[in-house]
Amino acid sequence: MAQSVSLLKALTRGFAMKCPNCGKGHLFPRFLKVTDRCEVCGEDFTPQRADDFPAYLVIVVVGHLVVPALLFVEMAYAPPVWLQLLIWLPITLFAALGLLQPTKGAIVGLQWQTGMHDFAGAKRRRELLNSNCVMVPSRLPHVTSEGLLEMRDHLDARRRTTRLVRGERS
Repeated sequence: MAQSVSLLKALTRGFAMKCPNCGKGHLFPRFLKVTDRCEVCGEDFTPQRADDFPAYLVIVVVGHLVVPALLFVEMAYAPPVWLQLLIWLPITLFAALGLLQPTKGAIVGLQWQTGMHDFAGAKRRRELLNSNCVMVPSRLPHVTSEGLLEMRDHLDARRRTTRLVRGERS
């Protein structure tokens, strides 16, 4: 049985730039380019829609760290403007670039765990797996109409068996 992944664990794994499902596969093959599928567990990441939200979060966080530090240095030491620019522009740039990819990973982890966008189907599949009701493969290559009918019949038989075990009527 698959283990349920908590929101905090999915966010942490995403921030570490790893697959929110297994925590082992890489989430980014390149800077800010989310992989289509985890190379370890096969989880599909094509539904992710992080868009500009990670950049907004990074701007807020870096701004709230850099501006008070800049104001403190200005009030305490009053260095010349060129020195302030020489110090704070690179710090701001490297902090923003350093936080952008992990923040995007955390947002993808958030979307994955909560079932946002097209991750809802994957979330329902995980919940079914965790509830011991129905075993549904995570990937369905070459699904034909006959295969879908066979799966439907199998699920119907499973539901009837579950009702009989519980003592319910059909």
